[in-house]
Amino acid sequence: GVYCSFNWNGDTLSYTNYINDYAEGKYFERNQLFYSDGFAKNGFLEGKSRTFLTIPGRDSVLLFNLNFSNNLLQGESVAYHSNGNVAKKGFFLMGEPIDDYQAFDSLGNIYQYVKFQYSQPIEEKIWEENELSVRYLFDWRDSVRFDVGDITSSSSISRLLYDIGYSDESLNK
Repeated sequence: GVYCSFNWNGDTLSYTNYINDYAEGKYFERNQLFYSDGFAKNGFLEGKSRTFLTIPGRDSVLLFNLNFSNNLLQGESVAYHSNGNVAKKGFFLMGEPIDDYQAFDSLGNIYQYVKFQYSQPIEEKIWEENELSVRYLFDWRDSVRFDVGDITSSSSISRLLYDIGYSDESLNK
């Protein structure tokens, strides 16, 4: 059946439908600063999953536009800075990076590029002050792991939350 949670004002904080104990269909969750929505199938994330920054008194900003298949990143996934500029983007197949991965600063300048072959990094470039400063070449058999969770980390979001006085513990109050 349907599971909903509410705050003291009666606002819906989350909505998920369950069939045979597994999330199924559209879902959403929200707290004081974030709103997320997506689709679940047999308890796994499936299709687009989006997260927005929703600071009261400000315009909402898309932070994450991730694609999933069977709970694994699939296709293009993009993270954004709090100013709306692209922070990171990459292409994934069954949760593994398969194509170029790029990271940008909040002004839109690239600062990291990773090229993949067989889901392993074979080349990485790092820029400092808009100039290429380091270039690494890897043999794909070296098995240098790439943390796919990196796509959802953003220093601009962390800094904004710190500046307005929020911590992880205060978001769900």
